[in-house]
Amino acid sequence: MAHNIKALYLLVVSVCLLDPVMAGADTFSEGEPKELILTKQGNLEPFLKLDLSNVSSLMDADLIAITRHYPNLLELDISGCNAVSDVGVTAVAQQCPGLQQLDIRGCANVTDSGLLAIAKGCPGLMDLNVAFCTNVTDYGLLAIAEKCPGLKKINLVKCQYISDTLPNWIQKKYPECEIAR
Repeated sequence: MAHNIKALYLLVVSVCLLDPVMAGADTFSEGEPKELILTKQGNLEPFLKLDLSNVSSLMDADLIAITRHYPNLLELDISGCNAVSDVGVTAVAQQCPGLQQLDIRGCANVTDSGLLAIAKGCPGLMDLNVAFCTNVTDYGLLAIAEKCPGLKKINLVKCQYISDTLPNWIQKKYPECEIAR
């Protein structure tokens, strides 16, 4: 049995092993162990919000396939998805230009290259969580700050290569922006 996810508003996937044949597929197929939680809110609007947090088996290819089918995503949470790298984040940036909220907390394989792609591809980004992204530096964050003028919230907790200077500059440029250090 397969679950069609074409008309969802919100998809939450937990304790999920995505099928390796996911690339190009329109559905999640059953596998063991797997729990797929589908939640719809309000009218069945286009798929706008995706929570894949802590899906340790999520790979770049899975993220590429998912975002290819849902270019209208506004919010994406891939926190704790340790196998996701700049390749997956770049695909998100290229395929979901209207993205407003991105949580990549703990994605240690994401670097400034991924942030540069987000800055270029998602200028409407308002909320970015890069806490515990140990390979992100001032360079990537500066690109976000320059290309995403609507920034309202940034989480930089445990980002060891972010200086104190850049968050202070961002705070001056965007006084309403809440920055967690």
